[in-house]
Amino acid sequence: RLLSPFTMTTNSSALKTTLITFALLLCGGLAFQSPRQATPLQRQQVPLLQNPLIDHHQAESTRFFASSSTSPEQENEVDVGAVAKYGLAILIQVSLFYAFFNLLDNVVAAAGVSVPFAANIAFFYACSLRSRIFNPLSNKRPNPSTLEAQGIAKRVMPSWTPPGVIFPIMWLLIIGPLRAVSTAMVYDVTQSYACPAILALILHLSIGDVWNTINNLERRYGAAVTGVACVWLSKANAAFQYSTVSSMAG
Repeated sequence: RLLSPFTMTTNSSALKTTLITFALLLCGGLAFQSPRQATPLQRQQVPLLQNPLIDHHQAESTRFFASSSTSPEQENEVDVGAVAKYGLAILIQVSLFYAFFNLLDNVVAAAGVSVPFAANIAFFYACSLRSRIFNPLSNKRPNPSTLEAQGIAKRVMPSWTPPGVIFPIMWLLIIGPLRAVSTAMVYDVTQSYACPAILALILHLSIGDVWNTINNLERRYGAAVTGVACVWLSKANAAFQYSTVSSMAG
């Protein structure tokens, strides 16, 4: 018993949409380097090269390109290794979640119990906040006070950027609970943790975790722009999948 009769009817189209979103991530990540020009943003990064607290690898990663290559003849080449690394990390994370949810489905079916709605809310809240536990990359979140990873110099940000304290409030008190309640509603209908709709949320969380690696740790800001587009596409896909199960959850 992996999927209920309801989810079996929507399984094919839901999985196709999820796979298309995943393909968009891989294709979007194949961003080419533009010719390097001395833009104001790039000039602001130069002092970082003189900072003894930032090593050479970190300084190289401040460039606004998808590729980490620095030779002139490679300026227009794709960093295929990095794209493959990100795609593999997402695939591993989604696969591990699928295996874990499948195990839960089998345990619940064997026990013949009904999981309480409140218990699912707590479970999915934890999954939402700690999804990176299944990701092989480091997905550290930025420091709320600087909006940067620890030890990274603060970038010049737009004046309309919210204060750092707003971000943990949004994640802990608004976004996390909304994800938890809506996913618990989906489970109530499908009676399956490994249903396509919930896996669409896991794909979204996995893409977001890898984006944290790209933006906060590797500081590939050009690739991070493409990554944000993939995060939003996967979010829209998850909302659509939820709406096919429960209009309220979607």
